[in-house]
Amino acid sequence: MVQRDPIRDIRVSTNWQFFPGIAAIRSSSTVTNEGRTPVTLEYLSSFAFNGLAEFADVDRAAAVTVAIPNNTFFGEFQWVEHTLPNLGIIDVGFSPHGEHSTKKRVVVTNIGSNPTAEYLPMGALTDANHGLTWAWQIEHNGSWHWELGDHLTGIYVTAGGPTDQEHQWRKLLLAGDSFESVPVVVVAVVGGLAETFKPLTAYRRRIRRANSDNIELPVVFNDFMNSLMAEPTEAKLQPVISAAAAVGCEYFCVDAGWYSDEPGWWKTVGEWVESSARFPHGFVTVFDAIRAAGMVPGLWIEPEVVGIDSPIARDLPHSAFFERNGERVNAAGR
Repeated sequence: MVQRDPIRDIRVSTNWQFFPGIAAIRSSSTVTNEGRTPVTLEYLSSFAFNGLAEFADVDRAAAVTVAIPNNTFFGEFQWVEHTLPNLGIIDVGFSPHGEHSTKKRVVVTNIGSNPTAEYLPMGALTDANHGLTWAWQIEHNGSWHWELGDHLTGIYVTAGGPTDQEHQWRKLLLAGDSFESVPVVVVAVVGGLAETFKPLTAYRRRIRRANSDNIELPVVFNDFMNSLMAEPTEAKLQPVISAAAAVGCEYFCVDAGWYSDEPGWWKTVGEWVESSARFPHGFVTVFDAIRAAGMVPGLWIEPEVVGIDSPIARDLPHSAFFERNGERVNAAGR
């Protein structure tokens, strides 16, 4: 579907992708500046729909619920269902041709490169009056946003990537430039929230890139949790490598701390060179031991952060870092 704004000379092309046998639609949009004047893009929704539920329906206040997937460190997938009045969305008597909305909205958003920091990038609305549930999933590994509210006599939802209002994100489109939104998939089922996971799972399996891991499903061991807890050394790793191989692991990943000469490794991350204090013979000795045990070696890195005490922090240019008010953004020493 193509829409045009003749005043700003902007074209928006929306793509809907369907999957035979699965009640799912994948939606994304591309905006193009067809004019000569630069345009600043502050938000581009991937999916927007009004009419998920109607205020005129009988017992709407109790029958329509919104499911929000809370997510925390060590406490994932905490779906909680709310009625619309509990979220502050009530019927104030608007007509189809009157005021547009009350301006009240429910907002679920994520900031940064951890897309599941507080919520899963998902949501759902159940309309028990009609026995239907809509669910959506934002496919993005960065900042994202969805919101739900009232428009005219119905309930709308929009979903997509970052926004200027929530994330201070914007994109300057010069003449001829284009920008594509992140994909959002939406499913609709007869039933409740639990029934939406069947088409969502089928969809995820359908779009997954074909690769040998789908068939082989190798067993991966990581030395962080309940093991070395980011304090690896050449000596400490040897018995762990042997134990992992003995129980059938096929990949062995050395996790955080391998780069720091000091126990307090958090603020020294960034240079990505193995510590000579921890590995006096270099990584080659450890990796050879992993291979000799019949496993494939792996290494944890986190290239999007630099510790404030890392030597490389002094060498990298300002353009390598996020800055606010001329100062590098410091999040807990990184």
